[in-house]
Amino acid sequence: MVDSGDKTGLAAGLARQLAESFGNPELEKPLWSHVMTEKRATFRCTPGLVRPGCLFDKRGLLLAGDYVAGEYPATLESAVSSGVSAIKVLSELQR
Repeated sequence: MVDSGDKTGLAAGLARQLAESFGNPELEKPLWSHVMTEKRATFRCTPGLVRPGCLFDKRGLLLAGDYVAGEYPATLESAVSSGVSAIKVLSELQR
């Protein structure tokens, strides 16, 4: 288990999990990573609010998190759902 206050350890732990999940040891050595945390972050959940999708630009930048457009408000479920959507987009881009 990685201490969530340890951003370097968190990034390394996530990279290790990706490498194990996909059976690719190269994933354990990312070229770049950044862990963002903001304890007071939220957005105004108003009708018609436009949130970004997971495919953010043509270079292949993918977004995932509770702020990404989806069927849920800013919740853990929406963060997980957006991560799954980003992985699906990534797998389509790599075909």
